[in-house]
Amino acid sequence: MAKEATGIKLAVLGSGSRGNSIYIASSGAKVLVDAGFSCSQIEKRMERVGETLKGLDGIIISHEHQDHLKGAATLIKRYKIPLYISQKTLEASNISLPNPNRKRIINAGSPFSIADLCFHPFSLPHDASDPLGFVVQLNNIKVGIALDFGFPSKLVEQKLRHCSALVLECNHDPEMLMLGPYPWEVKQRIMSRLGHLSNIDLTELLRKILTNRVKFLLLAHLSQTNNHPRLAIESCNAVLQEMNNNKTKIIVAQQEQPSQLLHII
Repeated sequence: MAKEATGIKLAVLGSGSRGNSIYIASSGAKVLVDAGFSCSQIEKRMERVGETLKGLDGIIISHEHQDHLKGAATLIKRYKIPLYISQKTLEASNISLPNPNRKRIINAGSPFSIADLCFHPFSLPHDASDPLGFVVQLNNIKVGIALDFGFPSKLVEQKLRHCSALVLECNHDPEMLMLGPYPWEVKQRIMSRLGHLSNIDLTELLRKILTNRVKFLLLAHLSQTNNHPRLAIESCNAVLQEMNNNKTKIIVAQQEQPSQLLHII
């Protein structure tokens, strides 16, 4: 990859119950965190942000649910790249690896590097085998990523401090969920401590971790049935106003199209 100005490039290629994938790049590395769309769809979304999968250095999988895993096997085969995945997630995913040598086992609490990017995996409370969040670090720049978690644990709070950008779940509005069409057992799962984060829970987390240092706050995994971008933005804006924070830009990650390509320096 050609040398560029020091910093991290970030784009959420899409986020929601039908697919999730995040592009992270530096002057030395190009990485996908999750690959929950088909290979061809990820290629198209990369083109839309002005990037290409050529020279991709790896795919990191947060957990085995298909909306985070769907295109991984094809991408690995087509681009001959490593898969970074925990052992428990690998076993639960039943993913077919064309070359076992491309497997890289990762563990919560054990940082690993891909070229000049350092990834710090940490455990998330979610109903999967070994769900992980990540802090991606390049020198003093940190990007926190936490999707699919049911409540903001102390560990999550600790790991997501001091970031320059955050990609965080903002799944549902509790009232919309309760009044919505989902069966009661599904509503219970979503609301549980191993389910998905509500707008209210996210605001509680933001009050503890958000500072003027955070340039971008990307709201991810919004439910198209049980949430609305306006409600999510209003909840987060209220926290920014409480903190007199006019530095952080809120961006809602969408299911059908990628976010803009952000440059974090």
